Amino acid sequence: MEIVTKNPETRFTNHEGTSVAHEDILDKTTKLAVCVTDKHGNFVEVNEQYTKFYGFSEEELIGNHFTMVVPEEGRAYANQVHEDFIAGAVEMPAVWEVQQKDGSTMKIHVESIRMEDDNDKDGGPSKMTVIEALKQ
Repeated sequence: MEIVTKNPETRFTNHEGTSVAHEDILDKTTKLAVCVTDKHGNFVEVNEQYTKFYGFSEEELIGNHFTMVVPEEGRAYANQVHEDFIAGAVEMPAVWEVQQKDGSTMKIHVESIRMEDDNDKDGGPSKMTVIEALKQ
């Protein structure tokens, strides 16, 4: 499991050894939708692609629990996976069913990175999640 520290100068290194700056992932990613949730599962950052994908504004997402984009029947399981990941369990890339603001559902490919955040007011890790829509 890769653990990184998030701060303005942080760079993430993926399994292939490619290094990318935190702000580049969130602000300049044009093809992938990215969000960061705190240890409780609440959105703390989203990029423009994430808001476009789900149909929510940044203001509608920030501070709310990530399960708002998960269909009701999958919320308890999604929350448990998040809690386990924050506690240190490995979360393999997976396919999830999600729900957009208009109520439509679709399948996405999800990959996550656990981050130790030195600036987190509550203390503890956060989670960066990258999603990609699957062709229907």
